Amino acid sequence: MASVLFKHIYKRYPGGVTAVSDFNLEIKDQEFIILVGPSGCGKSTLLKHIIGLYKPIKGDILIRGKSIVTASAREKREIMRTFGVTYQGGALFGSMTVGENVALPLQEYTDYPKEKINEIVKEKGMMQITDEGSIEGVVDEVINDEKITVAFVSAFPVPYPSDSVPEQ
Repeated sequence: MASVLFKHIYKRYPGGVTAVSDFNLEIKDQEFIILVGPSGCGKSTLLKHIIGLYKPIKGDILIRGKSIVTASAREKREIMRTFGVTYQGGALFGSMTVGENVALPLQEYTDYPKEKINEIVKEKGMMQITDEGSIEGVVDEVINDEKITVAFVSAFPVPYPSDSVPEQ
């Protein structure tokens, strides 16, 4: 089964500009892809579709066999927590600490208490927890190579509690 499947995706912007026309792509589980092309060819538009910012005017996008185009808000939230996305340059929040950036998806997509989130963030090996319970290292003070590492760690799928692992 494909992990991500684009089926006949069409996207047209206001004013009639066609950004994507009959796009099809199958990405298998554990496959790594890179979208390359000139400015304006539809790379960002496709990524915005997969993370749910855009809805195609035609076609479907399946993630692990489930449509994100027809999914309810609740279903889409469950689908979205199974994968992560990172962007060129990291796209981290500069005013937040490294740990806060890594913790953000856990805060948004789980009901974990702060202690559990801090434990997971610490297990990811990205930072130290201070005696006051805050996570050190403001992103603006981190060098570029480290920012990319933080961005990748932040993009890891949100872990499920052991009693609610989704069916594969």
